[in-house]
Amino acid sequence: MSRDRTDPRAEGTPLPPEVTDSLKRLYGPLGDAEAPPLPESPEVPAKRFSLRIAGFAAAAAVTLVSLVIVQRALGPARLDAEAMFAHYTTAFEPTYVCDTPGSFRQYSARVLGVSISADYEAGVAFVGWRKPDEEFVRSGRRDRATTMYATSEHGVGLLVIFNGHAQLPAQSDLNVFEGELGGVRVVEVSPLETPTVLPLLTTRAR
Repeated sequence: MSRDRTDPRAEGTPLPPEVTDSLKRLYGPLGDAEAPPLPESPEVPAKRFSLRIAGFAAAAAVTLVSLVIVQRALGPARLDAEAMFAHYTTAFEPTYVCDTPGSFRQYSARVLGVSISADYEAGVAFVGWRKPDEEFVRSGRRDRATTMYATSEHGVGLLVIFNGHAQLPAQSDLNVFEGELGGVRVVEVSPLETPTVLPLLTTRAR
């Protein structure tokens, strides 16, 4: 008679305790032992996201303010026209003088990028040009602005600003007249009621 060779570990056949202990030492827990639970993902506090959003908002606000500051710094110069006019009428020192219509056209083309013709037969004296002094610049780019001083046929002082803005106090004896020549902003500051220099300037060849 043959001996039953049924595997003692088969389903429904209990193993002797000493065998079970030996197998556990070799292979770990037997049967349908539950696997250890996976560690739960740590919860990210909602506060971290709110702080991150707040950080992005703050950075965007700083960038916007910086852009505004840069635009103001790079924009046309705003000049204290009253102080500049008072200075020019008493102590104007030109850095360049255009004594002929041709030199006026050449100088304006070189400095402003636009050739401007001036009527030299209207009785107005074009005294000279110079960059605005730093003390008269309230904001904007000083290097882009150019000023010219002239006198009417009656000797009245006239300030002309190219590529800039004239700032005057609310109560002032001066008047501001604005125009444009070939994309160049032209401002005349005068104690007179009507512009004197602006009508004498043109981009057309005379």
